[in-house]
Parts: sequence; C-alpha cells; structure tokens
Amino acid sequence: MMDWAPPELLPALYWAGAALLVVWNLVAAGQAARVRRAAPWLASLTSAAGFLILPALLVALLTTSSLDGRTLHVVSWLWPVTCLLTAAQCVSALATGQAPRWISLPAAVYGVLVASIAIARWLTGLGFDPGLTGTSLLAAQQSVLSTLLGRESIETGHALLLPVVAPLFPARWILGQAARPILAVGTAACATLLLVVALPRAVRAVSGFNSFALLAPAQRTGAELVTGLRIFGRLSGAPPALSIRNDMALADSLSAGLVMVTLRPAGTTIRALDSLERVLAPYRRDTVPLQLGVSLAFDRADTRLVQSAPDSLLAARVEMLARVVRVLLPDVVFPMDRPPDGYTGSPGTPPDDWMRRYYAAAADEVHRLRPRTRVGISIGRFVARDSSLYSWGVSTASPVELVALELFPTIDGVAGFEARLATADRWIHAGTGSTPHWVVAGGYPYVFGERSQELSLRRAKAWASRVDAVRAFVIADAADYERLTGLRAAGGRIRFDLQALRDRESAPPGLMTVP
Repeated sequence: MMDWAPPELLPALYWAGAALLVVWNLVAAGQAARVRRAAPWLASLTSAAGFLILPALLVALLTTSSLDGRTLHVVSWLWPVTCLLTAAQCVSALATGQAPRWISLPAAVYGVLVASIAIARWLTGLGFDPGLTGTSLLAAQQSVLSTLLGRESIETGHALLLPVVAPLFPARWILGQAARPILAVGTAACATLLLVVALPRAVRAVSGFNSFALLAPAQRTGAELVTGLRIFGRLSGAPPALSIRNDMALADSLSAGLVMVTLRPAGTTIRALDSLERVLAPYRRDTVPLQLGVSLAFDRADTRLVQSAPDSLLAARVEMLARVVRVLLPDVVFPMDRPPDGYTGSPGTPPDDWMRRYYAAAADEVHRLRPRTRVGISIGRFVARDSSLYSWGVSTASPVELVALELFPTIDGVAGFEARLATADRWIHAGTGSTPHWVVAGGYPYVFGERSQELSLRRAKAWASRVDAVRAFVIADAADYERLTGLRAAGGRIRFDLQALRDRESAPPGLMTVP
C-alpha cells in the first residue's frame, strides 16, 4: 500500500469505486429494459448482465469461505457466468455499433480480461488447473489491486475486478455524460496495467513454483520436526461445529503433534474459552498429547488504542492472556498475532517500546500462572523493523522463549518467497542464542494456483527440516476462513495429496533435499 496514504483510504476508494460500478451497471441495465431502441437480444443481454452483477459479486465474495460458502459454493458459477455475459454485451455493443467505439472498445477488452480471470478463479475453486495463462491472470489481478487493498488482500480473496456493461444509448443527464469518459479511461487503464505491466511479472511469479517439485524434507539427526496445523481461523467465540469436525479430522490425518489457534479479543471470554477447551481436551489427553499454541490477534481497533490509551490496552490484553492460560493451559502463548497491514510505519501502529513492555508484562503474568507455558513472538513481514524485533526476541534480555516465522509467498511469487527464506536463514544463523523456532507456512491457491500452495509447503518444509533451530512445521491453514490459505476448500475438498506433508522420513529416490 502506498506510504503517503492513510491505511484506510485506498481500500475505501476501491470499495467506493466498486459501489459506483454496480450502480452504473444497474442504471444501464434498467435503461436497456425500458428503452427499446436497441435490438431486443442486445437489450435483454444488457439487462441480464447488469442486474446479475450485484448478486454475483456477493456470491464471489462469500463462496470462498468454509463457513459462509459451505452452501453457496454450489452456485459459485454465477460470478463467471455474469462476467461472461458482460463481456459478450461489450463485444456485441462494439460489433453492432450500438455504442461509440471510444467507449465500447476498451470496455470489450477489459470485459474479456475480467471474464477470463473469473473463469480461472472458478476453475481453481473447483480444483481444476486453469493453466499458466489463467493462473497468471489471477496473479496479475492481485498485483494490480494490491496497491489499493494492501498486502493483506492476497489472503482474503477480495481483490476482484468488476465487470462493466457498455452503454447502449446517449447520456441524457450531466452525470451520465461525465461517467462515460471516466469509464472509457478507467477500463483502458486497467486493461493496460493487466496486460503490459502486471501479466509479465505474474507469469514469472507463477512459473517459478515448478522449481520446488523435486524437493523433500531431509532426514534429521537431532530433534524430530513436529508437524502442526493452524485450525479454526480467527475465533471470536466458540469454534463452529463444522470447523471442529473437519479441522480436527485433518489434524489427525496429518499425524499433527501440535495445533495453533488464533483468538480475537472477543474470543477470550470465559464461555468461549471453555467451549474451546472442551473441544481440544480429548486430543490433549491422548496417549501422545497434542501440543497447543494460542495467538491473541491484534485487531485494527487496537492500533488506535496504542496511541490514545497504551497502558489501558496493555493491561486489557494481559488480562485476556491470563484467562487463556487459566482455561486452556497452552504449551505456547503468542501475546500478539501478526500485526495488521500497515504495521511497518503507518500512524497508529504499535511502537517497538510498547510491544517490548507488552511482551515483558505478558511473560510475567503467564509464568506466574503457569511456568510451563512458553511465550512466543510471531514475525511475518521480514522487513527492517521485523529484523530488529527478531534480534531482540532471541537475545538473552528478552522474555521471548520461542519464535514463529510465517513463511508465505509475496506478490512476486517465488522470488519473494525465496527472499523471505533467505532472510529467515540469515537471521537464525546470525543469532547467538538457542531459542527454538516454529515455521508457519502456506500458500495462496486463489492467487498462484493450488499447485503453488503444495509446492510452497514442500519448499518450506524442506528448508525447515535442515535447520536444527526449527522444532515444528505448522501448516497454515486447515481450511479457508478469513485467510484463503486452507488445505480444505469451501466445498469440503482437500486441495492436494497430503502424503508429502505427512512423511517424516528422508527423501525417496528421485527427490532431492535442499543443500
């Protein structure tokens, strides 16, 4: 996201623009239905495309979640069909001369691109590979919209280019007259950015994942690398029954030795924690007990409280952690989940001195209540500020007893992923302490394709297996919740064979380990 803009401004501009495009499509559809100066088939096509865009957009945003989309995923075809209808309307308006070419030509090119992206996204959701071209278009769309929606949009799946119908009749009002050139310039600019700027970069980002295909974990001579799974998404209350059934079954199939749970502040009530404890208790009392790591999410509202009431926020969060420790008895507590987008310097983000005081106070309270529970720090941006926090976290003066490194691809695909791995490797080998590490890894199937998700996990585990300081490899996530990084898609389908993630042995013939 652009550093000169407030963190909330650019996403607000995107959603405001999306709302205006929906209004434009509805007005154009209504006009086509009322005014019969175009061919009946073209007027009907315009009406259908325009009126379907709003429900299709809602379906596209909701069907990717394992909770919201568990029933809606059966109509996930509505988004690509609507985009296809819109593209056909724009091409027809251009071919028949019903709309001026300076409007219909860029709208037609843009419409075809949006339809292609929508089809690729739909195929990905069904488990079909849309090929290098389709996956690259998905990555190009994300690259273009990340500027507006921020880095976190790569996880949410909300970065969507909206289709636009071409106007069939001259504008009667001044707003319509002003909207037409804006529409023409906007669609032309988006199409140019996609094809000329973003797509070549996206092709490189996607194709690079194939280099991970022959990697496998190395055989460890030291402590075993424990496989873990991050489950349930970010909880604001008791875990849903569907998540309990599916995520715990997945953890069992992976032979997971630990699970990670992320709690929002609203999820730290006694009632919510009691429900979570009852869910996890049978697994934690098994013959081989399941380790539990708990992260306390850092909500965006907290960034404002850091400035206005830092001491009150610190005390409130320490009290939340105390409830978590008393009820859940976790093995590891992360007082702060990965901070929100904008953490690296925008106004309102937690300053380093506040975070260090917070970790110190949290560690004192956690160890007072349960000395066996370790306090961890989670790092995932791999920027200069994270480097400083990491150095402090592994120092002898720090209360931190474990470091979790989140390893995911960036918008640059393999290049960004390898850069993060190299940074993590450099940090660990430059450290002087013996702080144990966890690696939390995953991929983005709706950006780089499902194959890239499997290969990203393969690469991260191959690296983690050769670093003695890494004691656990945690797969993120069990299913698609707020983050579209799950092993399980919204319809319940497992995205790929889990055998490579389950194996703890040396590489079979034909595979190679990372040197």
